[in-house]
Amino acid sequence: MFTTINGYIARNLFTALILIGLVLVAIIFMTQSIKFLELVIRAGAAGGTFWLLTLLALPRFLEVILPISLGISAVFVYYRMMSDRELTVLRASGFSPMRLAGPALTLSAGLIVFLWIMTFWLTPQSMRKMEFMQSTLKAEFSNLLFQEGIFNRFGNDITFFIRDRAASGELRGLMIHDTRARNPHPVTVTAKSGRIETTQDGKIQIVVFEGSRQDYNPENKILNRLDFERYTIDLPSAIIKKDRWLEAGERTIWDLLTPDMSNEEDLKNLSSFRIELLRRALAPLISLSFLCMIFPIMLLGPQGRQGLVKRVTIAGISILILQSLFLAGLNFSRKHEIIGGVAMLICIFAPIAAGLFTMSTFGENLRRSLFFTSKPITYKAADS
Repeated sequence: MFTTINGYIARNLFTALILIGLVLVAIIFMTQSIKFLELVIRAGAAGGTFWLLTLLALPRFLEVILPISLGISAVFVYYRMMSDRELTVLRASGFSPMRLAGPALTLSAGLIVFLWIMTFWLTPQSMRKMEFMQSTLKAEFSNLLFQEGIFNRFGNDITFFIRDRAASGELRGLMIHDTRARNPHPVTVTAKSGRIETTQDGKIQIVVFEGSRQDYNPENKILNRLDFERYTIDLPSAIIKKDRWLEAGERTIWDLLTPDMSNEEDLKNLSSFRIELLRRALAPLISLSFLCMIFPIMLLGPQGRQGLVKRVTIAGISILILQSLFLAGLNFSRKHEIIGGVAMLICIFAPIAAGLFTMSTFGENLRRSLFFTSKPITYKAADS
């Protein structure tokens, strides 16, 4: 019987987890896709690039979505069982609170293992790939920087104007003002047309056609002019750095544990590496914290319908508060590593310890004192 009931509860929880998770993923998918839409459209990239960028951003959000989905699923499933009096029958049949919570706790354990695999390996790989794709789009196409009809700035030394852009990507009506230190004097280039090219070493070049190059020498007050059929301007600041320094969120667990002590940037960010390690270890455990926090609310005490909506409301608010406190501790740890780290540990393990103790046989006396009262019964003598 226990196996059958546990399987029944586990199936309902898993189904609710999948459905609620898909809804939350769809919401996050739509909100995140807007961030990449302008980049992909202006860059003129293929539609598959947009979908790939959005999918690469999802693993990071799944770390938050899946624990919350499990918490909401548990509230929903056990609410329905309470409203249908199923929990009342099970409690009367000898099911303890810990036995009733067992299927959800088992599902949480599987989810924790899955999320650890994601946070320690899959998510940093996807973040690294996403950042590289974004930098590649900006560097290769640079359409976010090359807007039509306005003066664009490329760094602090180059200003250029493009009249319009053909459907083929050809640029028309260009004027480029280059004040980089490598030029003896500021250079102004005008051209009828041009295009953007990327070299094999990752540099961007603007190749212009049918124009002139002018620079003014203030010492002899001479304006130099060179007419050309083809002219190339290098933009070295747009190099795509394939070996760029990786942020903490882009590093695998091994990269975080073995920073390069000869690298200046790694030495400056040792604290952020430790915080990221702690976050990845604790974030999946919050699903267990959610369950251990809401089960005393949902499973303990009288199992009637009275006050059921109140229980569900308190359980839902508790999930939001705990998630907010954990994120607040994470943000605080970036300024005060020890205090923030301790706050994160408390947010995770305090609900687990309190919930498991309250539902275990060791907490039976506590449950009775909290939820049940025994008052002496007095009888009145019948009137003779």
